[in-house]
Amino acid sequence: MSMSRRRFLTAAAAGSALVVLATQQATLPPRRARWFLFGTLVDVELIEPAGHDATPVLALLAERLQRLHVDWHAWKPGRLGDLNRALASGLPYVAEPSLLALVRDAQSLSQRCGGLFNPAIGGLIGLWGFHRDEMLAGSIPSRDAIERLLDADVTPDALTFDGDTVRSRNPAVQLDLGAYAKGYALDLAQTLLHDHGFADAVVNAGGDLVASGRGPGRPWHIGIRHPSGRGTLALIETAGREAVVTSGNYERYRVLDGRRYAHILDPRTGWPAEAVASATVVCADAALADAASTAISVAGEQWPDVAVAFGIDQAMVVTADGRVQFTRAMYERVDPVNLRARAVSVIA
Repeated sequence: MSMSRRRFLTAAAAGSALVVLATQQATLPPRRARWFLFGTLVDVELIEPAGHDATPVLALLAERLQRLHVDWHAWKPGRLGDLNRALASGLPYVAEPSLLALVRDAQSLSQRCGGLFNPAIGGLIGLWGFHRDEMLAGSIPSRDAIERLLDADVTPDALTFDGDTVRSRNPAVQLDLGAYAKGYALDLAQTLLHDHGFADAVVNAGGDLVASGRGPGRPWHIGIRHPSGRGTLALIETAGREAVVTSGNYERYRVLDGRRYAHILDPRTGWPAEAVASATVVCADAALADAASTAISVAGEQWPDVAVAFGIDQAMVVTADGRVQFTRAMYERVDPVNLRARAVSVIA
């Protein structure tokens, strides 16, 4: 492994917005696995029931996640790239089942929040230089280029479906499912583990996490880290199957003309969203939580309205100026660790 890649993986592990905290020691330690997929480290921690060896299931899970990583990649060869080329050419595209379901659901979720989560702005994301593995320094895109993409009015509403065939009424639509695909994949991963007899597990992909059952000796304890990197803000003890997903403007960014610009773009302006440093959502569905946390990050001060639109009652937002805001249900649930009372409010 090259030194640069080793440093990247180490930084990714340290910078994850969510972390599974150490649990009480059990008779047998939890089984763990780690892969680099979806642009981040994917960690699995599970309890092996008596007589169950997780080795073949973990191998199967790794193979399926790797296939989804390739199929759904926004800028490397794969099925999503094939779909985008067809959409740009005005051609129909026959999508395989997992991609078709992903795109259909993404369209529906975008409609629920008025397009604040917009998976059709792949062209805009590429314009800002986020379609690459390494975030290189550079210059801000021209305002004219941004305005041209905004004038193209790209939304997933332009997509039409006829069975497994996808078309677009707007050739400027380019799908980038990065704000949603990880959560969707984690739901599939947790279901696969459960179907193979592993009911107690956590699957964590960077800031997206799904937990089910219990950890060794007690429920899973999840730490939500401060977006500035200053330790853990709060703890959550999961119950049953739950997703805990955080989106933040600190995770992926570029330095352009000497200033840092984050990867979460506001589809209304074409510029990075800056009002929210991080948004954490808890619900049963990781895909829903992933899309909702992105839309909440874009919404800024209006984020409670977005939470309601998605049916989310547990959310926490850290604003760019350091305020921590909660929904009532989230506030009553979390165990505060590093919260200053003067900066905390319950606003939804």
